[in-house]
Amino acid sequence: MNQDVTLPNSKDAEMKIPTLIKQSLRTPTWCISFSTFLTLLLCPFASYAQDDVMLQGFYWDVPVDSEHRNGFWYDTLASKMEVLREAGFTEIWLPPPSKGNWGIFDNGYGVHDHYDLGAYEQIGTRETRFGSAKELENLILIAHDTSLGPRINLLADVLLNHLYSTQLKDYEVNPALKDYILNEAVVNGKQYHPYPLNEIVWELAPADISTLSFELKCYCPGNDEWNGAFTLEVDTGLQSLLTNPRSESIELKPGNTITPPHTCQSWFEATSRTFPFSIRPVAGKRLYIRISARKKNGNSYDWTDQTRGISLETVPASPEEGSLQINVLTPTGIHYVDKEQLPNLNWNYSFFHPAYTGDFLSANLVDDQVTPALKWFGHDFNHNQPELTGRMADWGRWLRDSIGFDGYRLDFVMGVDKNFAADWINRVWQGKEQHATLVAEYFSQNKQRIREWADLMEEKCPGVQVSLFDFPLKFELNDLCHDNPGDYDMRRLLEAGMLFDPEYHLPADRLVSFVDNHDTGKESDKWMTQNWEIAYSYIFFHPAEPCVFYNHFFGVAEKDFSHEGTELEIPGDLGKQIRKLIKIRQQYLSGNMVHLTDKSAEYRNLYVAFREGAASCMGAFLTLTNGATGKDIPPIKLKREFSNFFGKELINLIHPEQTIRVGPAGQLSFDLKGHREGIWILKEEVMD
Repeated sequence: MNQDVTLPNSKDAEMKIPTLIKQSLRTPTWCISFSTFLTLLLCPFASYAQDDVMLQGFYWDVPVDSEHRNGFWYDTLASKMEVLREAGFTEIWLPPPSKGNWGIFDNGYGVHDHYDLGAYEQIGTRETRFGSAKELENLILIAHDTSLGPRINLLADVLLNHLYSTQLKDYEVNPALKDYILNEAVVNGKQYHPYPLNEIVWELAPADISTLSFELKCYCPGNDEWNGAFTLEVDTGLQSLLTNPRSESIELKPGNTITPPHTCQSWFEATSRTFPFSIRPVAGKRLYIRISARKKNGNSYDWTDQTRGISLETVPASPEEGSLQINVLTPTGIHYVDKEQLPNLNWNYSFFHPAYTGDFLSANLVDDQVTPALKWFGHDFNHNQPELTGRMADWGRWLRDSIGFDGYRLDFVMGVDKNFAADWINRVWQGKEQHATLVAEYFSQNKQRIREWADLMEEKCPGVQVSLFDFPLKFELNDLCHDNPGDYDMRRLLEAGMLFDPEYHLPADRLVSFVDNHDTGKESDKWMTQNWEIAYSYIFFHPAEPCVFYNHFFGVAEKDFSHEGTELEIPGDLGKQIRKLIKIRQQYLSGNMVHLTDKSAEYRNLYVAFREGAASCMGAFLTLTNGATGKDIPPIKLKREFSNFFGKELINLIHPEQTIRVGPAGQLSFDLKGHREGIWILKEEVMD
């Protein structure tokens, strides 16, 4: 069946077609109107190629020499810089550079000390997992050294949501959290989320009483997975409680008396929300108590979600005695080794939720909305703290001006107050006219939420270009590549991702496309497991900047972080195919992209798009199929706007053994001969 394919009318074009493409610092591209696009199809034109390819330069579990406390990832990247330049990468997204709470083992997202980039001895190590501060400096120098080839810009992974500490030195009295717990996480009559049990230590001053009586009180029991079980640890020293866990434990019965140090396990009766017990104190010693939620499984007590809501209350032995004073301790009094000329920051509970009476913790994400008081990671920043914005903005400028980063990737913006994020962006951009990239991670498939966040940043950050990773496109491409031959409906690509969705459209210069990253690469349910070349063909043809995953380019197997032994081998030739696509993008493509297939039933198995060409190239066609048989792939007929292609031969740049000829009236049949992807240009325009 022949199908006349027309370009969208002007009204549709205004709604669907991006008016800008991502601009590289080194090779700017033209911005043209849709009417100009039609005109340019009629004659050859000159334009700059789209020179913008990002590499995510790490993955979740990069190797480290933990025995010698030596991180060498920065050196690994430095040794590959020549390869990356030759391949055509223009930007590299680096991991979070700051010292993490777990020292040499921390992958950076457990950030502890912002200004320690691997130069100070703390948390048992000098270097970070990725190397030393000097090795980072060397990597930046090599990337920026134009005597070695084109400059490669480097992005710092920036965390504005949280700070971590589990260090003994950082425990402090936290009256705001005590108030929150004793009020059972109820604020102004509304029930909020409990603070994680295992992150709380209860402290009692020495007491001249032979037996201390307590009551555990259960609130917010959570889902049915939890059956009321718990572990209770009691000790006379904070350090021994935290660092010397006792594997042996006793079964605690309601009303039993414990002699510290001891670890006990028990569970709430089904009909009760309270559990009484006693402790026999040691004269002159403070008592430290930690509770953790468990799931009773036969004779064992398995770990479970800690947001169960259990408070510890003292019970007076007599009305005259009164209850004992009890403190709540958290490791939020964070302080560091002296760093001389660098800021020596100190933190306290007021910087983290819940920070004051009336503050709260939000429940889990609802409809993927921004949730600033969500304690998913570490100590959740209280973005209303007056000093916080200044501190974080100072750090962002320091990374740029003193360390040499060119741009930023903003982590987990769903957990960051939107006004705080906008204020940080504006402060960091002060006095700096140009950055390589500022790209945010709004990890969601909810296009409405992504668009709302993007619009707010555009409104509040005038003159600053903020991009977002196109997560809806990533998961659409997963479906395309994973479905059995013929199953995926290719018409879904007409509104795939954010660029082509008429309701939630974002222009290409505010998007970064990708196939996998460090997060999806550590969770097997999110992996792309086959047909990677189809997905990469699409994102390299797409006008938004593409981001290549390190594992895909260098053929490193992906490992599921939560399921040991679950691995995915990456085809050895995928990196070679990505190199080819980078070259195609940078030699032949520039400007707008339009669909040439539509929602007609005959195009269920075929998708065709067209992009403007660069230099002497009149443009290129992208063809993708769902693997249906050749007889199910209909021909298309190009309209007169493509008359320069009539009667001429096209070559598939991805699989150059394939050529086809456009009919004299514009009829075009794509015989893919087993390949599902193709980028086609006039054969006469192929460059050496």
